[in-house]
Amino acid sequence: MVARKTSLPSHLAVVALLLNVAAITAAPNPTPARGTLEYAKTHALYAPAPVLSPEVRARHLSGTGLFALQIRPDGTVSHVEIIQSTGHQELDAPSAAAFTKWRF
Repeated sequence: MVARKTSLPSHLAVVALLLNVAAITAAPNPTPARGTLEYAKTHALYAPAPVLSPEVRARHLSGTGLFALQIRPDGTVSHVEIIQSTGHQELDAPSAAAFTKWRF
């Protein structure tokens, strides 16, 4: 077998080409649409988690809900509406209370 001798400039050219291809194919992160959870996560300045009592924690309740927040011009939350319950009032109420403390 014959060893091929390659020059350093040819290796650099291949590396440069690969970097250019990687830069071209890397898609930019799209801005999340207003009103979505992704938008809220990226725009919330302060987002405390719900405070659950020890009794509720001991029951290991879980659920997914949908909450609508009305946000004032100063970024504070003026109103929280439960659109879809988590299935547990013990989770809905603390979640709504936590959302009133969020800041945008």
